[in-house]
Amino acid sequence: MAHVLVVPFPAQGHTNPMVQFARRLASKGVATTLVTTRFVARTAGGVDARPAAVEAISDGHDEGGLASAASVAEYLERQAAAMAGSLAALIEARAASPGQGRFTCVVYDSYERWVPPVARRAGLPAVPFSTQSCAVSAVYYHFSQGRLAVPPPAADGGGDCGGAARSKAIEGLPEMERSEFPSSVFDGGPYPMIAESALKQFAHEGKDDWMLFNSFEELESEVSEQKIGSSDRSLDEFVEFVRAGAAEKWKALVLEGSEGAGSEM
Repeated sequence: MAHVLVVPFPAQGHTNPMVQFARRLASKGVATTLVTTRFVARTAGGVDARPAAVEAISDGHDEGGLASAASVAEYLERQAAAMAGSLAALIEARAASPGQGRFTCVVYDSYERWVPPVARRAGLPAVPFSTQSCAVSAVYYHFSQGRLAVPPPAADGGGDCGGAARSKAIEGLPEMERSEFPSSVFDGGPYPMIAESALKQFAHEGKDDWMLFNSFEELESEVSEQKIGSSDRSLDEFVEFVRAGAAEKWKALVLEGSEGAGSEM
């Protein structure tokens, strides 16, 4: 039976969209389990993802979470190592106890680049989920590909002089002033390690069989029509992919020497 394991980045703004995704997936009859950290499970009253199940694993900071780390960088380094081990143990435990429901597919926050190696060592497909809006995802993607340049800062005391410089319009994105760009494109912004994750989240574009996005299509139809990848697929099609044996399909693609075209929800 199909069983999807959903792995968010342990921060509220990243977790909430994936909680909603897990709920929608479970509501369509697909067994779904959402991962949270032990610290969040204990201190935040847990995570309610019903009808999806929830499993708590270690992020290496079980007692104090991010606040107990010496820095954001230290938290992220330890979190990736600890959660990789905890996630692998969870997948292995379920595989050894079929009655609990072995996992057949992993959907992960695209910032969590440590997840694919863990999933694939277990023989499972790893599907990235971008929790940000399509517009922000598109900015990171085109910037990291060298297709989108950030306008230079306005000259001090230069007056209006025809208005602030703008970027060029590109594939659904309008012209933008420097102040309209996310901070991660400015030499790493205030949190360089998070910025690195943001800018490298589409490094596997064109290799993953699916790529899922978080969006209200009616609010950003222009950019959502210009997909990162090759085709537009619905959640129902993803459900069919999972039910039809995602792991077996993924293994067949790998054996054929191709991991499939990049696609999205």
